Amino acid sequence: MEKIRMSMILLLGCLVASATAQSASNAKAFWAEFKAKEHHWDLNEVGVYCSQWQVFTDKPLEWRSKYNWTAFCGDVGPVGLEACGRCLNVTNLHDPNGKPVTVRILDMCTIPSLVLERDVFDAMDTPDSQGITIGHLIVSYKFVDCGDYPSIRLYPDE
Repeated sequence: MEKIRMSMILLLGCLVASATAQSASNAKAFWAEFKAKEHHWDLNEVGVYCSQWQVFTDKPLEWRSKYNWTAFCGDVGPVGLEACGRCLNVTNLHDPNGKPVTVRILDMCTIPSLVLERDVFDAMDTPDSQGITIGHLIVSYKFVDCGDYPSIRLYPDE
């Protein structure tokens, strides 16, 4: 009976862990030129999706410039407003030496994918520029703590 109880606890733990783990593999990542730096990381000036909410546009420069920006329309994870301001670790699956890069979601896209700032895309590409040649990277992504997301409150009276 004790073995059955322990098995049930382990199974439940695995189900909870898989439900909360938000990651995906074999996703496509394209590139775009947000030019956030040239626009002083001003969400309104760049016209990203998350600029619709003042809670994001009022964030200090330190928050807006802490990570490179990305558009996110992944198959796994929050969408729309719920994705705004969250961070992803993105890894190029075709680069054996590839290290994850942390990006902040501030825009949306039209097809299931990520859209990375061009310099991030280039830095993640393989030495032979395979991603540029075919027009996208095959990546894995995982939602990670930005170190500041919980402080964002969309409705101050919550």
